[in-house]
Amino acid sequence: MRTYFATSKSLKLSWEPRNHPNAPVSGYILHHRMESSHWQETHLTGDRVTYTLHDLHCGTTYSFYLVAVNSAGRGNGSEIISAKTDGS
Repeated sequence: MRTYFATSKSLKLSWEPRNHPNAPVSGYILHHRMESSHWQETHLTGDRVTYTLHDLHCGTTYSFYLVAVNSAGRGNGSEIISAKTDGS
């Protein structure tokens, strides 16, 4: 996963679809948080490869990781990445 585009109020993330030999990916769970806050979850369909978070705080660092979901359950989470909105 990587940050694709940043503004003062939004961050666009992108990722490569994961191939699972047992079952296709049916969805993703995007975990995200602002520094020193609790993780929040956004559930996405399996055909998504980008997502934009809106209404963020200017000049603030956010952390993210992605979990793929299929009929066998949840996979392992991706590496945690951090990105900062534009501004100060």
